[in-house]
Amino acid sequence: MFCSLPRTFCLVSADESRAERDLQAQRPDRQAFSIGLSDGRVYEVENAPPGWEHALVSGHDKVVIPEGAVIHSNGKIDVKGKNLSKMTDMNNGPPGDVVVRTPGQERNLAALRSSRMLQAGTKTVLAVRIIVNDGAYSWADQTGLSNDVFGNGVDSVNLKSQYTACSYNQLIFEKAPDKSMLTTITPNAGDTNIINGVVDIKVNHNKTAGDGTIVNAVTTELNRVFGVTSPTALANHVMYCLPSGVMSGIAYAYISSWNSVYSNEWCNYVSTQMHEIGHNLGFAHSNELGPYKDQTGMMGYSYSQDDGPVMCFNGAKSWQTGWLPTKSKVINPGEFFESNLHGIADYNNAASSYVLFKINDSSATDIYVAYNRKKGINSGTVEAGDQVTITQAGGEGTSYAESELLAKLSAGGMWTGTVSGRSVTVHVKSILTIDSAQVSHEYSHEHSLEGSHDGSHDGSHEDSNSKSNHEGSHDGSHEDSNSKSNHEGSHECSHEDSHNVSHDEEAHHLRLSWGRL
Repeated sequence: MFCSLPRTFCLVSADESRAERDLQAQRPDRQAFSIGLSDGRVYEVENAPPGWEHALVSGHDKVVIPEGAVIHSNGKIDVKGKNLSKMTDMNNGPPGDVVVRTPGQERNLAALRSSRMLQAGTKTVLAVRIIVNDGAYSWADQTGLSNDVFGNGVDSVNLKSQYTACSYNQLIFEKAPDKSMLTTITPNAGDTNIINGVVDIKVNHNKTAGDGTIVNAVTTELNRVFGVTSPTALANHVMYCLPSGVMSGIAYAYISSWNSVYSNEWCNYVSTQMHEIGHNLGFAHSNELGPYKDQTGMMGYSYSQDDGPVMCFNGAKSWQTGWLPTKSKVINPGEFFESNLHGIADYNNAASSYVLFKINDSSATDIYVAYNRKKGINSGTVEAGDQVTITQAGGEGTSYAESELLAKLSAGGMWTGTVSGRSVTVHVKSILTIDSAQVSHEYSHEHSLEGSHDGSHDGSHEDSNSKSNHEGSHDGSHEDSNSKSNHEGSHECSHEDSHNVSHDEEAHHLRLSWGRL
C-alpha cells in the first residue's frame, strides 16, 4: 500500500532502526535496518541510499518516509532510492523539541537514552505463543513458558534470575500484568487473556508468509484484542515465540527497543533470551576472529540448553551496563596504577577491589580488562574461565558497539597493543589463591616488564590454551552435530577450556605499562 498521510509523509518511530538477525552458519551475517510505526509494526527498509541509517539513533530518532514509498505486506518498505530524513531535520518535530545541541552532546544524550536507562530498573516482559493456520509454537504450554522466562520458583535459571544476578538487582524483569481481552470484539480462535506473563495469539497466515508478515500481524492482533495502540502498552519487552519453520534463523531482536522474535524452542533457552533482550537493552555482538565467537558472555553464541550456561557478559559489555560502578577503573595514558582485579561474581565481596579496567584511548574505541572468574553467577562461562580477558570495543563503553576478544591470559601471560598511539602491555604476573591480586599499570618509555614472559601475546587472538572454532553445535563430544541454528550460532552444551588454574584462585596479578612507539 502507499503511504497516504497528509503531505504524503508517514512519520514513524525509529525504535527499531537496526535489527540483529541471527542466520544459519552457512549464510553470511546480516544486519537489517528497519523502521517501526507507532502501533508497533516494523518494516525493513529496501532501496534506500547507502548509509541512510548512520545519522539515526536506534530507539530514539524519528524519520520521515519519502513520498512514493510503498509498504509491502511482506514486512518491507521500498523507499524507491529516496532518503529518509530525521524528523527534526524537517523542522516539524514535536513542540519544544527544538533544542540545538552539538554533535558531541547528541552522542552523549543518545548513549544515555539508548543504553544505561534501558539497563536499570524494573521492566515487564510478555511472552507471546504464536499460532498460525498450519502450525503453532509448541515447545511449552503457557505455564512452562512462564517458568522458563520468570522462574516462578520452579525453573532455577531463566531470563529474570540471570539478569537479576548479573546486574546485582539493578535490572529486574517481572511478568506483564494479567489482562483480559476486550469483551466488545471477537477474538481469533486461539487468542487468550494474558496470564503469568504469557499470552496466545492466533493470526490468519500460513508459515510460508514468513516472519515479517506474521510478526506484524501478531502486533496488530495484540493491539486489537487488548485495546491498546502498541504492544508497549502491555509490557516493556515483548517476546514473540514463532512456530518452527517460519523464520530462517533461531532469533533476532531490535536494538534499544521492545521486541524480540524466536523460533519455537529458542524462546525457552536462557542464553537466547538474555542475548536477544540484550539487543533490546543496547548490547551489540561479542566477536572473536568472527561474529559471535566470543563465548565468555551472553552476547556471543547461544546454546540449546534450558538452564545454561550460567554466565553474564564480557568485559566490554559489563562496562556498558553500568552495573559495577564502584569497582570499575578508567586507566589513562601516563597514569601509574596498582590494585587488585577480581571476577564480577565477587563484586559484592567486601574484600574485592576492582572487577573491571578500561584502558582509555583518545578515540571512542577502548580496551577492557576483566578477570573471567568461573564461579557463582558466571560459573558456566564457556570460554577463558579463570583467565584475564582483553576486549576491545567502541562507543566509549556506553553505547551500542560490537566487541572483539583480543586475548585470554593465564599466569605469566602478556598482551601488547597500541592505545592512543602508545604501546601498552597487560601482564598477568600471578594468580593468587586468596580474594585479591595485585595489579599495576605504569607509563614507561620502555617495553620491558618485570616477571615471566610465559604465554606472551603480541596483540593477536592466539590463546595460551587451545580453543576450537565451534562452527557447529556440540553435545559434549568432538563430533559436530547439525544444530548450530540461526541465532548467532548455537551449541548443544557448554564446554570448559582446559587450563592450569585451580578453582580456588580468585584473581590475577597484572602489570601494565605504557611505552612510546
